[in-house]
Amino acid sequence: MRLDYIRPSPDLGAHLSMFGHVRAAAAPAFSCVPALLPNLHVTLRGTATYRFADGRRRAAPPVAVLGATLSAFFMDVSDDYDMVCIGFLPGGWTAAGVPADRLADEVTDAADLWSPGVAAALWQAVAEAPDLPARRAVIEAFLRARVGSACSEDAEPGGGRAAAVRRWLERPGPPRLDGLADELDLSWRQVERLTRTVFGASPKLLAMKYRALRAAGALAVRGEAAMGAALDAYADQSHMIRDFRRFVGWTPRRFLNDGQALARATMQGRWDAGVRSPLALLS
Repeated sequence: MRLDYIRPSPDLGAHLSMFGHVRAAAAPAFSCVPALLPNLHVTLRGTATYRFADGRRRAAPPVAVLGATLSAFFMDVSDDYDMVCIGFLPGGWTAAGVPADRLADEVTDAADLWSPGVAAALWQAVAEAPDLPARRAVIEAFLRARVGSACSEDAEPGGGRAAAVRRWLERPGPPRLDGLADELDLSWRQVERLTRTVFGASPKLLAMKYRALRAAGALAVRGEAAMGAALDAYADQSHMIRDFRRFVGWTPRRFLNDGQALARATMQGRWDAGVRSPLALLS
């Protein structure tokens, strides 16, 4: 795969993580993709099939909304595959008005979410744009029109409590569940409802997912030097390998050493593009 990334415009930096251009670089192939926050995928050429951890297969529509994924998954793509992807941070997804758990581990045709005419017009405008910055402008204009003032610089993404959950996930070290309900001033049932709506998963599953993804991010950026600290977040090596394989799709050692690891290339590419926010780097 060939990957190119650029950051969103400043006023959308709290709502979108990254714009990417993904192209097949060889014969038809498959790539393992780590668990993500929701994404918008606009396939400009070629075909792709999503294979989820439970064995389900979904063909990619021209404009696909990929919900939050709670395990690593595979993408089988044709040799002429050409796609633009947009990562939604929780604020952008909440502003769009679709609960994250409604579409978790699923691919939805944007024509079904919005309308066939809206999806077709978006695809046409993206396809006619000459490069990734121009495509970013098209998609950002589309999203601004749909969410209105929610994408202003002053808007607090997802509300105060959703933003607090994001800060919880981005703190140094593995996310800890103890004290989260008190910090949010909610009952545990309300906390679970909040995280499912905004992030697509329970707090416990989120903590597991982002512990593994943060370890992967550190390995992608710092290499072997990060292995010890990554292992310290787990009870033992087998625990780390099990969670890493579930959420990243590789064992830590193969992730670090295999030149074909799309997950590592994705995180390294975002870091090289200037991303430093942990959630944006990993989504």
